[in-house]
Formats: sequence, C-alpha cells, structure tokens
Amino acid sequence: MAYQTMTLPSFSGVRTDLAEGLMKPDMSPDAVNADTRTGALCSAGGFSRVMPEPCVDDRPFERMYVYAAESGNRYFVAAQDMLYLYDATAGIWRPLYQFERDVTGERMDFLRARVGTADKLLIACGEEPMIAFDAGTNLVDVFGTEQKQSYKTVSYIELYFGRLFAAGDPQAPGRLYWSKAPGSGRTIDDWRSDEASENVSGGFADVGVDDDPITGIFALSNQLLALISTVTVPPAAFDKYSYRPFRSVFIGTVTVRSSFGSFIETLTTFISLSVTLFLIQKPSP
Repeated sequence: MAYQTMTLPSFSGVRTDLAEGLMKPDMSPDAVNADTRTGALCSAGGFSRVMPEPCVDDRPFERMYVYAAESGNRYFVAAQDMLYLYDATAGIWRPLYQFERDVTGERMDFLRARVGTADKLLIACGEEPMIAFDAGTNLVDVFGTEQKQSYKTVSYIELYFGRLFAAGDPQAPGRLYWSKAPGSGRTIDDWRSDEASENVSGGFADVGVDDDPITGIFALSNQLLALISTVTVPPAAFDKYSYRPFRSVFIGTVTVRSSFGSFIETLTTFISLSVTLFLIQKPSP
C-alpha cells in the first residue's frame, strides 16, 4: 500500500504539442512580444535611440562596431573611405580616420586586442593595411611596420592563445599569418621569427591556393580554423604549441559572408535607412 500519492502538475508556458482548444489558461501556443530576461514573463518593451543624432553620410555604410567598456560604449561606423566615431560629450559623429581610397568590399573585421600595454581596436578591411584605434588616446594609426613584417593588407583577424592571426591578403589569398607570442618584450605587432625559440616566433603558412583562398578564420577553444572558399577542402587547424599547419577532418559545409547587416551587439542593434544610420537599443530588464 502506498504511503502517499504524488501527482506531477502539467507543464505550463509555451506548449506546441497541444491544440489551442486543449490548453489551460497558463499555457500558450507561442510567445510573441514577450520578455523573460528577469525570469518573469512580461511584455517586451520598445526600442529607444542610443544617441539623439544619427550618423549621416552621402555613401552607403559598410560596417559598424560597438566597443564596450566600463567607461561607456564607443560606436564606430565605416562608410567607404571614412571611419566615424560617436563623440558622446559633444553629441555628434566625428570623422576619425580616412582611408586613402574607398573601401568597396563587404568585409571589415574589428578585433579588440592588447598591443604591449595599450588597449587597441584593430581594423582590417582587405584593401588597405590594418589600422589600430588606441582606446587610451582616441587616436588611430597604421598597425605594424615593414621592419616587423606586420604591415599587411588583410581581411580577417583573430586572437588565439594570445597571438594575432590574419588572413585575406589580396597578394596571397591562401596565406595565414601569425604574430609572435606576447610576453618578454614580444608584442603581437611583430610577425618576425624570434631567436629565442621557434615556438614564440611569428610567421606564415600557405594554407590554400590562389583559386581556393581563405575566406575566414575562427578561434575555438583548442583549434584555430581557417575556412576555405570551397567545401571540398577541409579547414586547416593549427596546433596551439607548434603552430605548424595540419589538416583536420572535414566539419561540414561552411558559407562565409559578412555584410553590413550581419553585426548584432548583445542588447544593441541598428537600422539603416538609405544613408542615415540610427542606433537603437532595448530597455534594461
């Protein structure tokens, strides 16, 4: 004989396994315009502008980036040859850097990194050498030098185990570059070999070929994947200790395309209307 009878209550909330006529008042076939970020169910709020003034240019915007920091977010917008930064104090968008020619490609990579003791935002467009925004001085300068073999035009940049990796050089589409391992006076803007050890040296490897270029690089927890344009060639992975290229197993079809509308920041998005850019955000929960 049972000492106690226990009845498990039916699940509530979103139920897609029942017809609407069979649902109880605490069930719903879907959850439209709902916000559950606080753990409670409530109506989602609307959007509000991040800043009062839009960024206006007579050319299409190519890319935007939100540099999140404790002191406040910084907003970057690229419109062909001009890079804009929002000046929160003055409440206006200021031209920050002008490329030597229009950047017409759809790819522009932004990457936060520490170069020596300075916090930088590295920007690669694939048509001109990389540039670096200094978060401490709000100034932009060209990244790397010919002497350090890091004055390169690349499209894709990624950090992996402290090193900077780069690809998408139009002169060598299948080439993957990497920097020295930072520390003991070494910095990621130095891509030369190092006399101390091969394991801390910079260098490059030709992963693809000219008609099968690298179309993206992505750092996982224990591998760096170099994505190739055709799916018949496996991505190349690099051992975290020796950084010598080796082939990994094929992980599936990967389509790589980066365009102006592909960037989404955690609670911030944007709407582009012709050549006017409004930044909008959701209210805090």
